[in-house]
Amino acid sequence: MGVEVQQLDRALRHLLQKAGSTVGEDFLSSIVVDLAEVLRASYVYVAALDDRRERARTVAMWSKTGTAPPLDYSLRGTPCEGVTSGLACVYNTGVRAAFPKDELLLRFAVDGYVGVPLVDTRNHVIGILVAMYEGRVANPETAATLLDLFAARVAAELQRVREGRALQQAHDALARQIRLEEFALAISTTLLQERGPALFDAICAAVQNIGEFAGAQEAYLVRVEDDRLVIRAHWGTGSLEKAPEAIHKHPQDKQAVLLGSSEVPESEARRGVKRMLAVPLPGVTGGALVLASTEAEAFLDGMVFVRLTAQIIATALQRLDVEVAEDRLRIRLNQAQRLEAVGQLAGGVAHDFNNLLVSVLGNADLLLSDLASAPLHVREAVKEVRAAAERGAGLTEQLLSFSQRKRAERMPVDVNEQTRRLLSLIRRTLPKTVEITFDAEPQTGNTLIDPGQFDQVLLNLAINASDAMPAGGDLVISTRRVTLPDGHDLGPDLSPGTYVLVSVADTGTGMDADTVQRIFEPFFTTKSPGKGTGLGLASVYGIVARHKGTIQVKTSPGDGARFEIYLPAARSKAQDQDRSERRAVTGGRERILLAEDDDGARRVTQRILDRAGYRVTAVSSGREALAALRAERFDLAILDVIMPDGTGADVYSALRRDWPDMQVLFASGYTPENFAPELLIKPHCSFISKPFDSSALLGAVRGLLEVAA
Repeated sequence: MGVEVQQLDRALRHLLQKAGSTVGEDFLSSIVVDLAEVLRASYVYVAALDDRRERARTVAMWSKTGTAPPLDYSLRGTPCEGVTSGLACVYNTGVRAAFPKDELLLRFAVDGYVGVPLVDTRNHVIGILVAMYEGRVANPETAATLLDLFAARVAAELQRVREGRALQQAHDALARQIRLEEFALAISTTLLQERGPALFDAICAAVQNIGEFAGAQEAYLVRVEDDRLVIRAHWGTGSLEKAPEAIHKHPQDKQAVLLGSSEVPESEARRGVKRMLAVPLPGVTGGALVLASTEAEAFLDGMVFVRLTAQIIATALQRLDVEVAEDRLRIRLNQAQRLEAVGQLAGGVAHDFNNLLVSVLGNADLLLSDLASAPLHVREAVKEVRAAAERGAGLTEQLLSFSQRKRAERMPVDVNEQTRRLLSLIRRTLPKTVEITFDAEPQTGNTLIDPGQFDQVLLNLAINASDAMPAGGDLVISTRRVTLPDGHDLGPDLSPGTYVLVSVADTGTGMDADTVQRIFEPFFTTKSPGKGTGLGLASVYGIVARHKGTIQVKTSPGDGARFEIYLPAARSKAQDQDRSERRAVTGGRERILLAEDDDGARRVTQRILDRAGYRVTAVSSGREALAALRAERFDLAILDVIMPDGTGADVYSALRRDWPDMQVLFASGYTPENFAPELLIKPHCSFISKPFDSSALLGAVRGLLEVAA
């Protein structure tokens, strides 16, 4: 027995040491293998639960034959069903007999079973960690203890994987939406620019582009002429045996097409069509855009896209003689609407994410305070969580800047640091076939620029470089500090002096001299339809020019391209000093009213204030805030700007009538210009941006209270 304990102890130490070197999916894939070896189990797996906790899907699984593919199964009638309630489940033998309907147990001939719940930071069961044995579990207590020992770490990594996938899905959905709208914008641009006979050729090309973009085998327009459906602008890949001319012979089929049915007419089914999408052309009597496919699941998520493109084609058919000036005005209007829609989405996502980050940052600060004597690796782990939240705050700042809910503010920006922060987003955005290298000169220094606009410049240049390398290639971003002497050849707009040089170079197709002359013109693009708007480099040029810099291009056909951005150098940031001053802020005994509708943000804010000695009353709405103000006297009110039943400004207006001297601190993920900037010129009002940490919060509170004193 002693030898067995010693072996287990050595195995456990090795397992703990090895587990510390990986994270995320790599960690989960490794831990199931290592646990199976230590526990001598036939199968070990980590499974994530669905939102209703009715089904589980394995994220990592090891079997006696090696790594197993993902499994998706119902929890009803399984031992795992009990684990999801938060309780461990142990059957040293006979589990298959106890749960005869469990397909997983039957499939793998399982006799012994040990499972523990995986609980996230909100105390919700999000998954299960299970060891299964084809025979009897030799030491079930040891197995359960070992699984439970690793459950917290496994849960944290599972939560990391789930959140990473959710973020990637949101990013992919946003990218897909932007691509669809850019594609529609490109088609609209082409059609609105053509006139007379050339317009029909452009419509034919547009129908082909729509069909290819949607993955159809056939795309065409139909018009009613002499009570017959006549095919116009037909395009096909050749997968279908013959053109759909027979459709006009069947009145019922004709009516279905004109009404926009997705049912496959009998005549179409006979020639191999399994999915058809017919969209009426608005304003064109008896006209429709039709897509056909041999795949039954085609176009399931493409209705909005096809309707949008059908509207564009219908407009072209109706207005063949529209003047060029009116065409361009419509294009710009569509572009503005697209950017506004994406901006609203980005701003909304950033606002909600900022509330989450308030909770993460605040709780991390509280943990660091509580864990002052904890082991170094524990404190380092919390610091990593906090650093990740700060990086998340930087991402939300970019989203708010893009959505124009954050004003453009020039500040000293460390070019190397800002570029490193953006690299992760660039890597997620570009294909994996693009190898990205960052070559930073340590002495590059700072420049005065809005950080969000700096990110926009780099991201646009990186995406353009990637598009120039369809088969993959090298993308090199480099930075250095340069001094331009008198008589330099970079143009009269740059005065002699010290500059920060940011270069973006690719190994793509390159450009000829004529293209280089036009690349910064709005709406000029060399990309194929659906892959560009012609606004990316124009916006880059505008941002650089507004910051008193210049951009140079070095390229030739077949030799790639190198964009060089010169921005005036600036002095170092003073933020570190400000941060250290905030850390020294102390608390007090004053009474504070906290009105915040987000549960996580409210709880952590209250804990921070409570720990600092303040007496806090926390409410979740403007109505509850007014009720609390009528019940007792407060020295300061912290008001969330946006709440379900009103805004912080509404509560402020009501309380000001009875308590004109009360100090008020507004909190929001948006800038103050978005709700009531005139309030902030008053001496008893201030504003704190989300996400904030404990030092920023306590500093803002103490500052207002000292003004009142």
